[in-house]
Amino acid sequence: MSRKGNQLNPSSIRPSSTIPDCNQKRRSDMTAPPPNPKPEKRRILEMHAVFLGHDTRGDNKISIRHLGHCLRAMGATPTEAMVSKHVRQYEASTMQRISFDEVMGIYCSLGKHGGISSPKRKQIEADQLYPV
Repeated sequence: MSRKGNQLNPSSIRPSSTIPDCNQKRRSDMTAPPPNPKPEKRRILEMHAVFLGHDTRGDNKISIRHLGHCLRAMGATPTEAMVSKHVRQYEASTMQRISFDEVMGIYCSLGKHGGISSPKRKQIEADQLYPV
């Protein structure tokens, strides 16, 4: 900073965050990745229709045994271990059927395994279906 008398020169004042420092991490490096965002309303309605396709009793719930199939039909790509973990949790609480809200909670918690596949993943899947 430079001073003229007792006055500070505003052009020489810079916030500390703009001055690079070897020992200082950038702010973006220190934040956690955002959680899987909640899907838009249109997408939620589509997923609800898929969910209802797995409802065999008409009580707006599905068997926990159909959880993996339902999540995959909704566009998620959970591993068998992830599905088994959730199934065990519901079995431990003696719940055999779960609601759409509970399935959506699981869907949103899947992180990178939830939601629509990335364009690269879609291309890989298309190449497997239609080899050249």
